[in-house]
Amino acid sequence: MNQALIKQLKGLPFSSYVFQLTVIDDPLLPRFLQTMKEARQIRKRVEAPIEFMPALVMHKGEPSIFPNTISLIQGQSRVHKSGLAQLICACLIKNPNSTNCLLDFEVNDKIKDIHVLYIDTERNLADQFPFAMQKILVQAGYHISDNPSNLHYLSFLSTPRKERPDFLNMWLSYYTSQKLGHLVVVLDVSTDFIEDFNKVTDTMYLSDLMNTMINHHKVSFICVIHENPGSEKARGHYGTEMLNKATTIIQVSEEKLKINDKQVYQLRYLKNRNTKRLPSIKFDYDESTKSLVELDEETQNALLDSHKLKANNAQMAEALARIFQSNDNIKRQQLLVDLQNELNIKGRLAIDRLSAFYDSKNTIHTNGRTFILSRNSVGNSHQYFLTETNS
Repeated sequence: MNQALIKQLKGLPFSSYVFQLTVIDDPLLPRFLQTMKEARQIRKRVEAPIEFMPALVMHKGEPSIFPNTISLIQGQSRVHKSGLAQLICACLIKNPNSTNCLLDFEVNDKIKDIHVLYIDTERNLADQFPFAMQKILVQAGYHISDNPSNLHYLSFLSTPRKERPDFLNMWLSYYTSQKLGHLVVVLDVSTDFIEDFNKVTDTMYLSDLMNTMINHHKVSFICVIHENPGSEKARGHYGTEMLNKATTIIQVSEEKLKINDKQVYQLRYLKNRNTKRLPSIKFDYDESTKSLVELDEETQNALLDSHKLKANNAQMAEALARIFQSNDNIKRQQLLVDLQNELNIKGRLAIDRLSAFYDSKNTIHTNGRTFILSRNSVGNSHQYFLTETNS
């Protein structure tokens, strides 16, 4: 018998000679001992006040991305998901002399010695991927001929998909063995690192690999993922699993209306496990700097006015009058669908206008009578109805 293992087992509170004989040759024994070691470490931490790790990345002064976590950047095609990932990378390696404003993302100066590893699966090696890395350098305040030691990048484009999970594990093991400090790994796009993003075993392999890395090394992941067409859900079973595993989820979407010939985009936080949900921002793509920039005040106001022009209070009142002609009570979800159909608006705008109309107690005139929109709770949602007023 392995005397060293027996000695370790004797230290366990529930050890016995029979137990030793039973498990001493079990292949799971090393993992058992590792789990017991971790249990003792957790007990020590439970017995003392917990000091949470400071955020890795701040956004407008608020904690956004945390060390030793998984973050998700999701959105439809062509909404600058990768551009946002690159911008966050630029903030992580930013030249101290740079004054570039990166959508107000800033690295937390309490975290030192940060390295970025960007792994791509989509862009060609001739110009697309090199150009993307150049953009990180320029946004971070470097020249494209500079070679900062804390920016690393790989392409898995030529690696067969079925080999990518094990190949990723190999590279992560290599970089973590270098003791580089805190390593931020970007997987772009992350569904390409598994053979089938709808297959549970493939999904769990990748999520377990990331969880192992963030718990045993100074590693964080930023995973870029496409949304299902016409949906806010990240793609496949993998997307569902990441929804549960991720600490921070950022959605990037496209505004339906162009403002002053600018295509406008929205950055929205769908999940912040460690802090409050941060506010959304509007941005566009600046061709001159090849970077993402927050909308100026004039464009912000023009965007706000454009939303008011569509589904304004008068139009809302007319639509609600028509909808409630044949219904006394309507559940919220159905009312939102009816408003989208009546006013030819999208779901997000319908939600915003319904909320604003209700909060403002705007009046609805129908059949010579005046009403306001009222609601009551039904389960986890609301049911809407009209209440007549004396005015």
